[in-house]
Amino acid sequence: NYQDHVWIISNNKGGDVQGVFTRLSQANARLDMALKQYGHHYVEDRRLGFLNTSPADIGTALRASVVIKLVRLGKLAKFDELMQRLSIEAVMEHDEDSKRYTGIFDIGNAATLGKTEVQVINIMIRGVGICIDLERRLENGEKIDLNEILKDID
Repeated sequence: NYQDHVWIISNNKGGDVQGVFTRLSQANARLDMALKQYGHHYVEDRRLGFLNTSPADIGTALRASVVIKLVRLGKLAKFDELMQRLSIEAVMEHDEDSKRYTGIFDIGNAATLGKTEVQVINIMIRGVGICIDLERRLENGEKIDLNEILKDID
């Protein structure tokens, strides 16, 4: 009875988010059918979505993420605020030996409550797209004012 009773993970190198989601959905459907054969099912509330042991994961409990390199953007002072405004989380990966900054982040959705699986994926895709655009602008030597960018994010 640890936090997660079941994890279903689908991943792939490259940017085929739809393919990864399709495989995940198929695996989940097969598990759901197998559970029903034995008289079991996922616990679901009409208003809250799927219920589990962690209040943070109520809803879809889906975490959609990609690993990307944001060497320049990740160093900006308002990076964490940008992530929050985009409704995503950035977990920085460190060099195993030296724990030094690598600029590599696992970027994923921050919330699942009140969101469908498709909304969760789209939030992640939108946020990652904005981060990639900003990183490219920084690579090209453009000065980025995150205060102005944060004003434009709805």
